[in-house]
Amino acid sequence: MPDGPTPESGTGNVRHLAEKFIEGALKWVAASSKGYVNHAFDLAQVIKQAKEELLSEGPAGQETLVGLMKHENPGVRYWAATGCLHFATADAVAVLEELDRQRDDPAVRLHAGMSLLNWRAGRKLS
Repeated sequence: MPDGPTPESGTGNVRHLAEKFIEGALKWVAASSKGYVNHAFDLAQVIKQAKEELLSEGPAGQETLVGLMKHENPGVRYWAATGCLHFATADAVAVLEELDRQRDDPAVRLHAGMSLLNWRAGRKLS
């Protein structure tokens, strides 16, 4: 069981949005790992929308996104970390650095490394 808030611990809408976020991230990992670039891109849009909706829920949404940085799946951690860079910067960077060092999932590792490079160069991550 992951540490921190889980989809079950939030309000109804936050819980629904967290589930949507997790589902999209899990599908994104599968598509990215298989090289299905177009499908992964489409899933990234779903994840980004779920992230924006979570953040629009205020502190409960932010807390949920921060908690998802501890999820067991590296893809969920990756997307949660990129979503938390603006308000939980140190924790988000630490998660991305950890993912950039891991060897289990090359697609997540690549995206984490590129996100770190872009963040450090001052480029906006969407």
